[in-house]
Amino acid sequence: MLTASFSLYLDFIRFMAAVGVMTGHLSSRNISGGIGWQIHEYVNTCVTVFFVLSGYVIAYVVENKEKTLKSYLLSRFSRLYSVVLIALPLTWLFDVVGSAYDPQLYAEILKSGQELSGYLSALFFVNEYQVFSFNGIAPGSNAPFWSLSFEFTYYIVAALLIFIRPILAIPAIILILLCSGKTIAALMPVWYMGYFLYKSHGVFGRLPKALAVSVAIVSLGIIAIGVPLAHKIMPSDNFGHYFPWGPRPYNRNLIIDYLAAVLFSCHLLAMHGLIRDIAITPLITKAIRWLGVLTFPMYSIHLPAMFALKAISPFDSAGLPNYVYILLSVTLIVIAITPVCEKFKVWLRGKK
Repeated sequence: MLTASFSLYLDFIRFMAAVGVMTGHLSSRNISGGIGWQIHEYVNTCVTVFFVLSGYVIAYVVENKEKTLKSYLLSRFSRLYSVVLIALPLTWLFDVVGSAYDPQLYAEILKSGQELSGYLSALFFVNEYQVFSFNGIAPGSNAPFWSLSFEFTYYIVAALLIFIRPILAIPAIILILLCSGKTIAALMPVWYMGYFLYKSHGVFGRLPKALAVSVAIVSLGIIAIGVPLAHKIMPSDNFGHYFPWGPRPYNRNLIIDYLAAVLFSCHLLAMHGLIRDIAITPLITKAIRWLGVLTFPMYSIHLPAMFALKAISPFDSAGLPNYVYILLSVTLIVIAITPVCEKFKVWLRGKK
């Protein structure tokens, strides 16, 4: 059961994770000179949070709203494309403007130039599919698009498992995972942690209040303290196993991903019992819902916008004024495009 108060909490957490990704990228040396560099260590953890939340929400919607394959696919595709079809042209525009002002900056960012293949592969969410040997392709400077390839795959796998007979679904899932590659397959259980967490509420029920408070606080505390520590003490090469991801490509640190996913799942389990029946005022409800709606557009366009704003910035890149200027400007851009994305989503779903 997903109560109104707990749904609001999920929206708030989703928004904070998006802010974590955005400010983590803003803290990079080639954008702000490294101001707030500590936040950068949490960027991948924030994406892990997105995966767990996504699995949780999908479990809810297929049980309560999207009960047919048609309604499920329409909802998933409209959610993705209502933002992607706006983010991709904006990415191209930001990169064109930015590279005209600061070609040296973009020479490093766009190592392979403005390749059409990066945009086309992102449009169909196969930019991380290892069968194509893209080696970390991205649409221009929009590196965060790597996660949409993962998300899309998990949506399709879930659709097959839920709506299609196993005799057809299992071979299709195997084929999809073989094409997508070992990194998407290795992180799929993280997404399913969220899915099964929703299903588990009837099993675990409501934890005793003292235990729930302790679990909620301790789990977040370990994430906050443990993630930077884990980067230092845990092997970053997965004990010699390579799981490529992203536009470099990097080696995904699965140890930290699974540690963060388990801890965050424990946090959600505890918080579900603590706040599921709390009454929230209409004003706070409206504010949190609005922040939640900003999340996907923020995630999908913030980095190209940051690079372009850095290129045209009148401020010293290592100064606080430049940091504030970029942060506020990106925020205003996100606020401006979000209503367009929402109206586009409604149109894609065929609703008036």
